[in-house]
Amino acid sequence: MSRANVIIAVRDTDLRLSLDLMLRDEPYLKVLGTASTLESTFGLTKVGRPDLILLEWVLSNRPIEEMLKEIKGKSPNSKVILLGNSANQESLARQCGADAYLRIGGAPESLRSTIKNLIAKDSEIVQI
Repeated sequence: MSRANVIIAVRDTDLRLSLDLMLRDEPYLKVLGTASTLESTFGLTKVGRPDLILLEWVLSNRPIEEMLKEIKGKSPNSKVILLGNSANQESLARQCGADAYLRIGGAPESLRSTIKNLIAKDSEIVQI
């Protein structure tokens, strides 16, 4: 069983570190790295070929539509889970091209379940 490559692109230091610690323990994931800026996220996508990118809504001051379009352009095979703070952001996230939306502070199991569902759709990475 291969593992899905993940990039954690989160500006908030505590959230980024928490996600990194949680996801590194998952046997079906390989955290390629973490990024705190959009530019460093692009650098990681060039090197790592991520299957999944966890992207914080406020990673950049750029509109979310632009961020998602550029990320999908640079890494078209990556699934993107957008992390935000508002229920109102969910429908906009889908319209802009995010594969999933989760509210920051939600249950860790929601994140794990969403990740498993997204990566299982495209591959045999997760066989749980």
